[in-house]
Amino acid sequence: LIALSRRNVINARRKGLHHLAEPEKAILRRFINAESKTQALPIGDGVVKGLRSARIMYRSSSVGEHNAVDRSSPLVDHDIHDWAWEYINKHPEIL
Repeated sequence: LIALSRRNVINARRKGLHHLAEPEKAILRRFINAESKTQALPIGDGVVKGLRSARIMYRSSSVGEHNAVDRSSPLVDHDIHDWAWEYINKHPEIL
């Protein structure tokens, strides 16, 4: 029962990847283009917060680095969840 519930959650999240806005897709393309599961992203960015909230990626570091574009929003490492990484790499057309 737990495995079925987890599968349903993952399937729902995968479907959500097909309905992302362009700014969300642009951030996820950074991971794919760099062939890296980690990207330094502005912690205060609304799009980044939305992708974290959707459980597509997560903050993997509590240490930020200087952000030359927006000093109020330091760059912090974020990792893409394995399920999202695998699905996007199998279906790159969604981005």
